[in-house]
Amino acid sequence: MELIRARFATDEETKSFYKFLNSKQNDKNDFTKKWLKTNGSKFIELHQRFYDEFNQSAKDKAWDKHYERWNKWNEDVNYFERRKREIGRCICGRSEGLYQVGSILMIGCSNYREQGYNHTKIYEPVNEPIYQDVDVKLSANYLNDLKIFYELPKELKQSILVDYLLVNNIELLTNVEQKLSVTNGVREKSKKREDLFKSFLEEKFVKLYHQKIIIAKFTDTTKTHFIPDFIGVTDNSIYLIEQKKNAGLINQEQTQRYLLALEYIKKETKSDKDLKLLYLVEEGANDLYNNILNFKNINDYEFN
Repeated sequence: MELIRARFATDEETKSFYKFLNSKQNDKNDFTKKWLKTNGSKFIELHQRFYDEFNQSAKDKAWDKHYERWNKWNEDVNYFERRKREIGRCICGRSEGLYQVGSILMIGCSNYREQGYNHTKIYEPVNEPIYQDVDVKLSANYLNDLKIFYELPKELKQSILVDYLLVNNIELLTNVEQKLSVTNGVREKSKKREDLFKSFLEEKFVKLYHQKIIIAKFTDTTKTHFIPDFIGVTDNSIYLIEQKKNAGLINQEQTQRYLLALEYIKKETKSDKDLKLLYLVEEGANDLYNNILNFKNINDYEFN
């Protein structure tokens, strides 16, 4: 992964980008509603059949894998039996024989214990593969699996599909409605947390950028838009600040790309400020060695 170039988006590019995202979301909503008008009955029918057919498909795949393992095991057994009838000489010239190695029978060179030489060692296949039945447990987001399984348009929005099923008194197969509600709640809490962090950070920096878009190009991607949570500027430093509920949600790979892009911009603008990283978390202890600061301690932290 090598960075080719990076820059901050202009105001016009920022407006266009968010307009595109909103338009894309609205298009997805409109597409789903329009698709359901034409295919609603078909969708309900597929939904009613889904678990049994999805489960059967999983069983079929499990049987295929079992037969593949069993055929390989059977080939090994036949080969071992044939070699028992055709015991000859090792490539070293010594005679082969049958030896008991632990609980396993082995066709081997009479000097098979010698180290550092590729003597004949053919072990008897054991543990005939046994088929293990599968019983699929659907995930909370099973409607995404349904779309893939029946090759429905990937643009169909899950929340609208859920509403459509409920309006038609169709019982959901999992707690997908609760999952969507929790997801929306998490997003709302994250937004509130971000706004709270922003109000405190604005007092700490000469300039604070909130979700300022970076346009970057790496060797392994097309043009990419990065949206760091915060970029804070002091007299001496530039801080990349990512807000998380806890340290377990930190995405190191994403952060490294942000830092590479900011380092490139810093050199392009001939800035001599230090580039620093800070993860601001709501839960968990400070770990300044890994750039992690609990928000409760923000007033004790020196941004220099």
